[in-house]
Amino acid sequence: MKLHYLIYFTLAHLLQIYAHIEYPLLLMISFDGFRHDYIEMAKRAGKHLPNFDRIISEGVKADYMKDAMITKTFPNHYSIVTGMYEESHGVVHNAMYDPVYGQSVELWTPEGHTEKWWNGTTDRKTGPEPIWMTNELAPEESFTRRSGVYFWPGSDVPHYGQYPHHWKPYNKSTPLHTRIDSMVEWFSSEEKPINLGLLYYEEPDRTGHHHGPDSPEILDVIVELDNALGYLFNKLDEHPGNGHHRLGDRVNLIVTSDHGMAGVSEERVITLSKHINTTQFGMFGSSPVFNVEPLPGKEDLVYEILSNISHLHVYHKEDIPDDFHYKNNRRILKILIVAEEGWSIVKDATENMTLYGNHGYNNSLDSMHSIFLARGPAFRSGFRSPPLSIVDIYSLICDILYMVPHHNDGKLERIQHILATHLFEHFKLNVTVFTYIIAFSLCALVAGVLSCRACCCQQKRGYRKSTLHIEMNGVHGIRTGATSHLLQSDSSEEDEIP
Repeated sequence: MKLHYLIYFTLAHLLQIYAHIEYPLLLMISFDGFRHDYIEMAKRAGKHLPNFDRIISEGVKADYMKDAMITKTFPNHYSIVTGMYEESHGVVHNAMYDPVYGQSVELWTPEGHTEKWWNGTTDRKTGPEPIWMTNELAPEESFTRRSGVYFWPGSDVPHYGQYPHHWKPYNKSTPLHTRIDSMVEWFSSEEKPINLGLLYYEEPDRTGHHHGPDSPEILDVIVELDNALGYLFNKLDEHPGNGHHRLGDRVNLIVTSDHGMAGVSEERVITLSKHINTTQFGMFGSSPVFNVEPLPGKEDLVYEILSNISHLHVYHKEDIPDDFHYKNNRRILKILIVAEEGWSIVKDATENMTLYGNHGYNNSLDSMHSIFLARGPAFRSGFRSPPLSIVDIYSLICDILYMVPHHNDGKLERIQHILATHLFEHFKLNVTVFTYIIAFSLCALVAGVLSCRACCCQQKRGYRKSTLHIEMNGVHGIRTGATSHLLQSDSSEEDEIP
């Protein structure tokens, strides 16, 4: 463990124990397909959103969250909770092919809920570790860490044989209020409360697909989600939790999403069979982005023909732009094809595109950017943040919950500006003072151990001389116990139209 982590987390635990500061709680909600501008769009249409407004006025709103490329549901939800780009964690699409396994999979099927598709690598040190496992594998100090995960993609798959403390097998018919009720119960449990909760909901993605991102139906869903947040606030305020303050005052809330949404139509469809013999390659994924595996000896031919199709971006694997972070994984195949914004890809005319909204396009597009809101004691108040990166959320949560991050691609320094004054600043202390405190604590520990040992030795030998009193007043040994862990884990879930 790095020295600054040791100092920071040890002092945090000392303050919890001796200053009676309550340990931090965090709930993260993903509203699937919530585009970054939906709130403003709803307000322009005259919709009243008091609970979104409350989060924004009392907390943080980012201009937008830049999601990972490709902008699909399973890959980005896993990037949020692992802090890894898709090429690192290995969930490269909702449907994918692994050349080592010689198998393809759709992650929303039973086969897709098996561990081999989610742990990325057999090396626990460098493979993905979802935040719910980082939380439960962290060293226990003044409280027991437990995670509660409700339908988050990846949470119902064992990660190296382990599940979160609470989890649910996916059922899209479960109402959002039911999910909220369970989450609040997990936080407020008297016997085994959680300190980290993750909750997934399918909207507004479902409505965006069926009606389009600019439809009146989307506006109605945003109002429904605002009402659900109000229900959550009321439920949290009903419970004192397991400390001196209400859960509503203690829980740090993050509201985010996995991607945005672009409008599509039946007039803008690329039918590949009109241009190329589609038996010359396999294609894995879903519109508007596919991994393509040509037959042996056909790669150059397939690439050349596909490259001449209008409204289609085509890349040899080695030529995929570095800023996609979508290249260095065996499940990313020899050719990547991505449609232009608003266009769809089908293999042949038997496939019908009846959607009015879709995602999966280049993650630099404004329509693909998602929402990020946060509120709670860990966050600044009334703060508008520049754009954030999806892979930095993992490190942010680790910092808030006093955890050492597992190996990941994120950087805390890119996102920590949204936090309230850091623990160092909050207690008007600096790193030097912290170092002195820890050094004093360690010296006190050593002195206490040696003194106790001396006393034990004297008693064993029968010494009872009154002149050998040892004054121990004011000296307390403190065990930090902060150690790094090497374990890691994995999981899985889905939405209706990923």
